[in-house]
Amino acid sequence: MTYATKKEKKTKRRSAFIFFYKGNHIVLNKGKGSKCKYNGWDASILEYPSKGVWMTVATSAGNALKWRKGQWIVKPSEGYNVHNINDDLWCNIFSFLVGSIKTKSDPSDYAGVWVKDAKDFHLEISKVCKRWKNLCNSNMTAIFGHINANLDALLSSQVILHVHWMIKYKVSIGILVFCADYADILFLVKLLDTCDTTRLTVVKARCNTIYICDNTSYIASNNRPIRGSFWISDAYTAKEQREVIDLTSSSYRHMALKDICDLVGVPYSRSPMKLRQLHDAIAYNCKNLSELLINLDIPAETQESDLRDHLSESLFSPDLKCKLHLSLSLPNGIISPVMDIVLEKLVNLELLSISMERPDGSYSRSVKIRLDSKHLQSLDVSQLGQFNFICGNLPNLKSLRYKGGFSGFIPVFLNDEEDQRCIDQTVDFSYHYHASEVRIHSLSIPPECKIIALAKPISKPQWVLDVFSNARIC
Repeated sequence: MTYATKKEKKTKRRSAFIFFYKGNHIVLNKGKGSKCKYNGWDASILEYPSKGVWMTVATSAGNALKWRKGQWIVKPSEGYNVHNINDDLWCNIFSFLVGSIKTKSDPSDYAGVWVKDAKDFHLEISKVCKRWKNLCNSNMTAIFGHINANLDALLSSQVILHVHWMIKYKVSIGILVFCADYADILFLVKLLDTCDTTRLTVVKARCNTIYICDNTSYIASNNRPIRGSFWISDAYTAKEQREVIDLTSSSYRHMALKDICDLVGVPYSRSPMKLRQLHDAIAYNCKNLSELLINLDIPAETQESDLRDHLSESLFSPDLKCKLHLSLSLPNGIISPVMDIVLEKLVNLELLSISMERPDGSYSRSVKIRLDSKHLQSLDVSQLGQFNFICGNLPNLKSLRYKGGFSGFIPVFLNDEEDQRCIDQTVDFSYHYHASEVRIHSLSIPPECKIIALAKPISKPQWVLDVFSNARIC
């Protein structure tokens, strides 16, 4: 390579270097003597000679002066220095990003960021740097808002991990949905007691019948443990598959439930759990509910005099003003007494909805539920099964919704014209009429009460009336 070629390349490199600096916005720094007064001033580079130690800059005041090369720093706003972004701005950036990550993994239409999306985003942000991790940990509500904790939409093996995450960071919950087991009640109570529930408006809390006891051993069937709580058993199985648990242990095939709970970090109780404990926690922590769905499940051997021991006095109180849906999984003979206790103090309820199922999922047949309340104004029994009826006295009822057909009650229209008008005038595929137009056996409601049937009302079938009349009050 000739001398001329080397000089030409060196000149090009210098020209690019000079072009890079010319016009840049900088902050003057390390000035000495008479120039020290300009330290910290904003300036822009006018000339950056290839030779020599001085360059020409223009200060923010409009003065042009010589400044020594290297005695300046890049202006943060122009140099994109992320370390100078304050915490509030980072929270706003993260919050904006969170609002754009809502996935379709959660099939529900609930508002808020789904707990799985929030946990995944939190994990990714925490991996970037320690500052982001600490910032995210200390501003969970500002970044994620109110979490949509729809646990039913998660894989059962992942539920416990996500509940642990919510408890650890004390997130704000806006919606809580789950179908759990009695063995999970203590864990759910801990979730409600620990997290921020001041904005929790919707709770759908179902607990199935307990299938396990203290002396149940770990039994493998088709490589799957048989347990009452799928959350616990599947979380345990997931740890096995990741080889977190030592499968060479001699006690692996015969582990007590307490040991399994300890391995997955779930509280364990030797005494049988009651739904009342969960309902008490809901009443204590959830003061701003707009919708509540719970099931009532009382052991078959319970005497009528002991029913109050299984029902939450703090939940079924005048303080409950939301829409309440009760799913009754109760043995015959105590359903109406339970409803008497429940309705006794529910004086401010916005809406009461009732369904009735057996623990195995099948509907009870040919029964009546007695409902007596001086305060109830809106009732929905559209989820009762066929030949499940209601009776009683509801003197202030304003709206009654039922399935129609052979469910809820059997209306007898006072004349054929009203019967036909009801059938002809459908609204949103439902049939509307007033109590004054029909006669209803064993159910006393005001004449002005509006009745909505989801299916075509039965027109005076004698055999159905006989079934309705002969159905026992349970």
